[in-house]
Amino acid sequence: MLYGSRDIGILGDDNRGTLGFILAYVDDCNALVALEDVEPLLDKFKELAEPLGAIMNTEKTRILTSTNNTSTVQLLQQSHDLNNKVIAHSLQNAIAKYSQKKTDNNTLSPYEVTDGLRVLGAPIGSRSFCNTFLIKAMTKAQQDASKLMSGLDDLQTKLRLFSTCTVHKLTHLFTSDVYTNITNGLPNNWYCWEGAFNGEFSTMINTMLEHITQTQDLPLHSQLISMMSINQGGLGLPHPMYSAIPTAVITTKRCIQFATEGVW
Repeated sequence: MLYGSRDIGILGDDNRGTLGFILAYVDDCNALVALEDVEPLLDKFKELAEPLGAIMNTEKTRILTSTNNTSTVQLLQQSHDLNNKVIAHSLQNAIAKYSQKKTDNNTLSPYEVTDGLRVLGAPIGSRSFCNTFLIKAMTKAQQDASKLMSGLDDLQTKLRLFSTCTVHKLTHLFTSDVYTNITNGLPNNWYCWEGAFNGEFSTMINTMLEHITQTQDLPLHSQLISMMSINQGGLGLPHPMYSAIPTAVITTKRCIQFATEGVW
């Protein structure tokens, strides 16, 4: 996260409310660079950005060096190649300056990421990291659904908030689920995907529907009808079982198109 120019004393506001001041943020910047370029890139960003008021937040900046829980810095330091040792020193400096984590005694220490990162709300990293991320997101959605059931009185309001807000907090993760767990094999039918949170997703939907209808043991056909679109008589509730694979295909096609033909 970056701060406005006023925070570093750049003129333009007299601090008396007579001039409008716009506070802007530069967020979610991601760079894929060679290891030897990490420190020069961040140094140059700091050099060019800070005079404009863009101050790098070192507690949120993260440098991912591997996804197998192994320190790349240590591997390079142990190398007999002099060039690797030079890269290790540069990378270690970059992590010390720009990727810091607060310790228990409230001090900052260098933090090298070796499992994965969250990029634009989606996990990028090892399979275990991604699945853990997906399960945490699922747990958060279940907690939100429980708050809806206990905190509101009107059943229609509960259902609409659940279907338009709570459930859709997870749909952007359907593609991640497919890419993370595709090693388990694809199903014979695209609408029968079995991913990281299929079971919990079904449980969350069933719990809400049983609460709304004040019934128990909702039959399977009722669950399937709830997943149909509204204009077909359903509730339009998305589910990774039938949505994950089409979402992954469409997202992949779009990414390839952007990469080969540009963004417009």
